[in-house]
Amino acid sequence: MTTREASMEEMLSRTARFKELVPSKEAFVDMRIPGCERDIFTVIGSGVTEDVTIAPAITAVEGFNVTYIGADPGKSGSLHSHDTVEVFFAMTGRWSVF
Repeated sequence: MTTREASMEEMLSRTARFKELVPSKEAFVDMRIPGCERDIFTVIGSGVTEDVTIAPAITAVEGFNVTYIGADPGKSGSLHSHDTVEVFFAMTGRWSVF
């Protein structure tokens, strides 16, 4: 096995700190529908967002993304379909995914 040293700059380009993430309130068209308001935090890759101003914290990826969603109780995304895989982790509170 070959080892390679990474510079601090390279390591930091692959580090995301939640307190530094800037959420988008317009990442998806459905976020304008009452009840679908939420915060979208793009961490790794740009994903399938429709907000062209979103800049993910970590960009050096292809075909992979991680996005955090913050939503108040009772808020949700609208029914949708796409070819990408979604995995949901409830970080706080109670969530229903259907």
